[in-house]
Amino acid sequence: MARFAMICEYNPLHAGHAYALQRARELGADEVVCILSGNYVQRGEPAVAHKYTRAEAALAAGADLVVELPFPQALASAEFFACAGVSAADALASDVLFFGSESANIELLKAGAEALCTARFKEEYARLIKTNMGTAAAFAKALEQCSLPALPTLSNDLLGLAYCKAILAGGYEIEPVCIARTGAAYNQSALGEGFPSATALRKIGREQGHAEMIGHLPDACAHIFAKAYQNGEMLGDGTAFDAAVLGILRTLPTEQFESAALCSGGLGQRIAQAALCSGGLGQRIAQAALDATSLTHLYSLCTHKSLPDAHVRRAVLYATLGMTQQDLRRTPAYLSVLAANARGRAILSELRRTCPVPLVTKPADAPACRQRELSDRADALYTLGMQNPQSAGFFTRHAPIMTE
Repeated sequence: MARFAMICEYNPLHAGHAYALQRARELGADEVVCILSGNYVQRGEPAVAHKYTRAEAALAAGADLVVELPFPQALASAEFFACAGVSAADALASDVLFFGSESANIELLKAGAEALCTARFKEEYARLIKTNMGTAAAFAKALEQCSLPALPTLSNDLLGLAYCKAILAGGYEIEPVCIARTGAAYNQSALGEGFPSATALRKIGREQGHAEMIGHLPDACAHIFAKAYQNGEMLGDGTAFDAAVLGILRTLPTEQFESAALCSGGLGQRIAQAALCSGGLGQRIAQAALDATSLTHLYSLCTHKSLPDAHVRRAVLYATLGMTQQDLRRTPAYLSVLAANARGRAILSELRRTCPVPLVTKPADAPACRQRELSDRADALYTLGMQNPQSAGFFTRHAPIMTE
């Protein structure tokens, strides 16, 4: 029996995602477990639909079991996102980590991961960062110095590289397997030909409404998002969420900005971000929060040519939710079950005897720890941004989705 793990966001689940789930079966997956970002995604934003809606869609598209990629790593950069996801895949006894990439060249990604773990790369990267070259350029140049000039640099390849590095560094017995990402580019904002990108679909949702966006989703999943839309459980227009975040930021003490992840003097081994953020970004966010009238306005006030937009968005949410650098480095203390079909419930029955971390099916039963504290805080904030705002305990009371 081959168990394939897929680390995903499904924000929203589109035809390309459904194709990947289908290809997993064609390539030998007897069981498919999805490790799904919760209510926030890597871009530093709340997801367009909450985690249970997206988990239900994953089942409809072919997954057997869906667990939550823990917060705050789901909101993190590739390194921390990948480490948490791969750790969860290992805990779920996965044989294969399956993902899409632009190059579909797994051997090149493995070679790149090996280079990233060398002292030579780390030293060269640190040296280049000090020249104010910028993170992306320094990363590519340091890899070139390690004799890997042809390493792909597009979004999904870089994430695949992070997955391979996490497997290597953690000593996990998981085989990385990738397929070519098809359809529109990851960040293509127009529909174009073939499978649409999630970016294009979210743009339609913002400009034309969720109903129009849902019309472009796979038939097996569209009715699930439509139900959430009709129940007022999709993300709203952003006005309420913006106001909630800005209200919190305006009342925070200065020291919380400087101690927040991405705002202080370091981010684990990411020397580049330490150099960019030390003594600066936290102060900019604190001041911008007093002047801005929306999060878009705040981001524009904080933008710097050396800082990716996603970096600023993450830093804002980290400060809002009181997250520190140490929080990003933690491995999952437990895994929350979001959805399962009959096969998925059989997997759960097996994992309850073997999984090294607790598998939580009732959110209220999650162990008391920093992961739960941050997750509950983040989920409570998300509920204010829904079409129909809910109480802070909405997700604590939400049962996993179970199907046949």
